[in-house]
Amino acid sequence: MKNTWIISIFAALSILFSYNAQSTLLLSNGDEVLSLSTESDIVFDIQGGQLVGAFNVNVNGTFYDVAFQDGSFIDIFGGTTGLDARTVTQSLIFSTALDAFVFVDNNAGLFDTDSTLTFGCNSSRACSVYTPYDIAGINVFFSTVDNFNGSAADSIRFSAENTLRDSSLFGTFTYANWQLTQVRLDSTPVPEPSSIVLCLFGILGLVAKRKKI
Repeated sequence: MKNTWIISIFAALSILFSYNAQSTLLLSNGDEVLSLSTESDIVFDIQGGQLVGAFNVNVNGTFYDVAFQDGSFIDIFGGTTGLDARTVTQSLIFSTALDAFVFVDNNAGLFDTDSTLTFGCNSSRACSVYTPYDIAGINVFFSTVDNFNGSAADSIRFSAENTLRDSSLFGTFTYANWQLTQVRLDSTPVPEPSSIVLCLFGILGLVAKRKKI
């Protein structure tokens, strides 16, 4: 009878410690986005059928959120103070991440094949997305991802634009506004067997063996 009780304890403890923590991707305000299998998962921000940005984009090992915004450089950024890309090399790295991880065809949408699905773009040829890194006088300097329609290969280049030119008037380009990711991997803590519990297992095992003798 006592052996049965001991076995029941073992079974209960085994069930208790067999559960795994479920990870959930949360915005900084606590709103749930989706469950994550790993912290490297990317979340596509789709509104009204258009891709307006993405969360948790891997940019050379650091995770960023990106929003596609229409307007002039001055309207959106104001200046260079808030730019995450501050050099031509950094700007290139951001644009490369966009092309590799965001402008892709997947179950959420054909964001590589159909450039009109990107917010701010309605051109049937391509959507150019600017990641600015510096200004000089009336010009803003940036790297650009040209996301071409269809199967044509995308390109990354460097260019300059008037800081007051409003992208919303053209429909051929938009700005990428980057910031360090505001999402987090929120894991519900589940207790794991501690050394004390393991010792308890050992003691109960010895007791069971002694009772059999």
